[in-house]
Amino acid sequence: MEQRRIWIVIGTRPNFIKVTQFKKRAEKFDSLSIDIVHTGQHYDEKMARVFFDQFGLSPDVFLNVKPDHPGRQIAETILRLTDLFEAKKPDFVLVVGDVNSTLCGLSKRDRPL
Repeated sequence: MEQRRIWIVIGTRPNFIKVTQFKKRAEKFDSLSIDIVHTGQHYDEKMARVFFDQFGLSPDVFLNVKPDHPGRQIAETILRLTDLFEAKKPDFVLVVGDVNSTLCGLSKRDRPL
């Protein structure tokens, strides 16, 4: 069976907490591969790294979008995610929460919902 690649886009502390179990659960299924994509919306050590360490979670991709005006940061995140989605072609993209990174992750709409 072909492996399905699921990417989970996260960017803030509440997102980090919501996705802590996805990789562990997916390990039970040979047909699933989970990658965590961190946009960098929460970039500070106290807002990001400490939670990754605490939950034993490590992003597979870190976009490292720099702090900026929210409009510019959203635009840059959408551009980087679009390039990444086009290059790597995940089967599904999951976004959680209601933050800027969630909005940006919706750019993977290559087919209707």
